[in-house]
Amino acid sequence: MIKPRQLIILNLGIILIIGFLVAIFIPNSKKDIGKRDFLPYWTASYLLVHGSNPYNLDSLLAWEKSFSPELFNKDTVVMQVWNPPWLLVLLSPFVFLPFEIAVRVWMFLSAVFVGLVLFISWHRFSKLYYLRLFPIALLLGFLFPEVTVMFQVGQISIVVLLGLMLAFLLIEGQQDFLAGFTLILAFIK
Repeated sequence: MIKPRQLIILNLGIILIIGFLVAIFIPNSKKDIGKRDFLPYWTASYLLVHGSNPYNLDSLLAWEKSFSPELFNKDTVVMQVWNPPWLLVLLSPFVFLPFEIAVRVWMFLSAVFVGLVLFISWHRFSKLYYLRLFPIALLLGFLFPEVTVMFQVGQISIVVLLGLMLAFLLIEGQQDFLAGFTLILAFIK
């Protein structure tokens, strides 16, 4: 019989394995998978780190075309960033990786974040016995249409959900300062 602690570790291990599989196989399935929305975030963060204006449309377009030319044709317009600067600071570590690698790392983290949100909510709102059924919930969560779209275009919405979920848990545990700090993640959109 598997003990509850072992079951939790096993489920978290499954989340990590799914993260690696997503990062390895999904970007290989099509040239623009995971890049459409991630490219402007990454480019704006790149400009910020290198001392340029991350909201300058001409700079964004020039750099976006140089980082991922396959996403552009003659009619393509610049993909703007409408997010606050703290998102760019949060994503700034990614600019030290080549864009193609950064996409894979982002997809890995997105998959882990999806898995963690599902795990936290499943663990919080179900009885310990139901942890055995978590892999089914995980599979269904990853097949949810909005989650598949998030992976296809490289959205950052999962960070907002993770921030809200962590804040909720921290408020329940009466750790208000940390809860407020995690809410920063909810204000990136």
